[in-house]
Amino acid sequence: MTKLLIRIWERALQLAGLLILIRVPLLMVLAGVALSSYVAQIRELFDISIEAPVWASAAWVFSAGFSLLVWYSARTLYAFRWPYWQTSESLQAWLGQRLPRLLATAAPLTLAGAYWQAHPAEGKPAPWLWSAAYLLLAIGLWMFTTYRRVLLRTLMQGRERPLGVEHQPLVARYQHWHELPRFTRAVHAAGLIALPLSWLAGLYIPDTLDGLGPLALILGAASFSVWASTWPIYLAARLRFPVLTAMLVWASLMTAIGLNDNHAVRLTAEQQSDQDPPIGLDYRTGGRPSLQAHIHDWRRDRSDPCKDEVWLISSEGGGIRAAMWTVLVLSELHQATGGKLWRCTFAVSGVSGGSLGLAVFASAYRDLDRTLNAADLERLRSLLQADFLAPVLGSMLGLDAAQRFLPVRMFSDRGQALENAWRAAYRREVLHAEDDADDADGDAFTSALADTLYAREGEDRLLPALMLNTTVVDTGLRLVQHPFSTLTASEHDVPFPGVIDGADWLPRELPTFSAVHNSARFTLVSPAGSVLRREGERADGRVVRIGQVVDGGYFENSGTTTLSALIDRLQGGAHAAQPATTTGADAASLPGRPRIRVIHISNDPNVPCFASNGLDRCEASCAAALPSNAPLYGEARAPLIAILATRDARGEYARQALMDQVQAVRGELWHYRLCPGKRVLPLGWTLSPESTREMREQLRTNPNTAAIAQSIGR
Repeated sequence: MTKLLIRIWERALQLAGLLILIRVPLLMVLAGVALSSYVAQIRELFDISIEAPVWASAAWVFSAGFSLLVWYSARTLYAFRWPYWQTSESLQAWLGQRLPRLLATAAPLTLAGAYWQAHPAEGKPAPWLWSAAYLLLAIGLWMFTTYRRVLLRTLMQGRERPLGVEHQPLVARYQHWHELPRFTRAVHAAGLIALPLSWLAGLYIPDTLDGLGPLALILGAASFSVWASTWPIYLAARLRFPVLTAMLVWASLMTAIGLNDNHAVRLTAEQQSDQDPPIGLDYRTGGRPSLQAHIHDWRRDRSDPCKDEVWLISSEGGGIRAAMWTVLVLSELHQATGGKLWRCTFAVSGVSGGSLGLAVFASAYRDLDRTLNAADLERLRSLLQADFLAPVLGSMLGLDAAQRFLPVRMFSDRGQALENAWRAAYRREVLHAEDDADDADGDAFTSALADTLYAREGEDRLLPALMLNTTVVDTGLRLVQHPFSTLTASEHDVPFPGVIDGADWLPRELPTFSAVHNSARFTLVSPAGSVLRREGERADGRVVRIGQVVDGGYFENSGTTTLSALIDRLQGGAHAAQPATTTGADAASLPGRPRIRVIHISNDPNVPCFASNGLDRCEASCAAALPSNAPLYGEARAPLIAILATRDARGEYARQALMDQVQAVRGELWHYRLCPGKRVLPLGWTLSPESTREMREQLRTNPNTAAIAQSIGR
């Protein structure tokens, strides 16, 4: 029995040693299977690609290239003899003849299954057509990798100098790299050159690559990685030195030192993420009102239809799903109320994708002179239908990845690629500007967050204040970005409970798109942003890092905590909100405490009911069900699960606290929620028309809209 166990153990080690040789192509294939099977955002890409022939065709071509490179890389690595105790020539011969062929068909078979489960819009090509195309590709690859020798030998019969074609794969034939055929060495050398060339293509022609679609970019990045990895893997195995691990350690060291940190928060529209802040930024409190002064001015200038009502809106995070749902809700309310709602709204509070939706609507309202007719609102929905994922992937898998190995900053990051994609879509859809040369530099989405407080062209009419929430890494506190000079009434006043005042960290010039991104810096897709500040007014002044910011949802994903603090200030009384310069006549003209009206927009179907007006429910009951058999996480996983779960719990607590606060001041709250539907709506940065259609259908039957239209200004 002991000998049998030893034999099994030795065989397992031999198998592991052989699989490690092809770890890069093997991991790429396994990652593709997992992503296409379990990640909703990736599955959404198949629906979209069916409606975009260029995307689907490019993905098919890159899938063929990836499969051939996986096969060729594994075949080359198994062509060597590895004289180590953990290898077995018989096992290597068995694997070398079969595994490369299986890996070659894995990608197209996986994609065939993914397309088979796709659900495109009606009238679009049937998914089974692309599924069949990938099945044919898999069959073709199997035939090619299995019978190409027979075909070549048949074609070469009768030649005076026939080519040497072996009957079997060249498994365990060579000892050193230079023994390989010249063509094989040339193929793998070309991979080492092609990888940096693909990065340069991403630098100089990003729009061309982005137009191929996210699926093609993922497959292309995987292809170049496999192509360029064969020789380093051979070298590591021959020297018995972990070359790839050493590269990862080097990249981690460069990141830890921080000299190559290219994730700077863009404090002006012109600053790049790999640059220090420009000189002359305005950190003074002058030039923009304080929150308290704005409360006074806003309430003094209100007239019908608002009367003494104050409307507040909060929108939760959730990527493009949250952004689209927010714009859909605001557009519906804008039409239902005849534009009254936004004119009566004092402030909006957003997190992550909710911040993007609020900022897009607010910017368009300002840029289009508050008209926002039905065609304008439809363009806003088209704006968020754009592909924001491909630019991020192009940067993340290209130059931003290469930057990790460099000791100094040289290239902008994937976060800037996301910001630029937002800006380009806004110019294209809202301003009808085709490129950067068009007259779009003054648009509200690009201009300073502080400027969004006022209407355009010198008007002094006040607009809703954008309050965009982010999280500070080293303290875990919420940082509120806003258009005011300060959140405090005096230097001795506490701004909001547990809040860092954005005016203390960020200059007046902070662009709106940058503030949105600070609120939406979620893991992997958007890196933590470094807030830099230059000491003094000289170009050679020392630049210090104040801190790093990440997605506002890390602290609390609902945005309602900021609204609660605003309600406290608004309910402090008209006189408490007066600035020191207010005259007695002005103070006497101010109304009493306002009536609070709150709209909360959530996008997660799992958010529980909390509004008390009876309109906050899906088909299922709002009553919380006691779990019948709660999972057992064990000693190691339980603390981690609890820490992660507190994020959602804080949001639930904040929502309920807001509801209690609104009831205490005799206000009203409406909750717009998404319900479980036919589709799993993704959280990433690309959304299919079918997902948008489902949201619009839910909104069409939502009873809150009629209730709000009836309530406003009454």
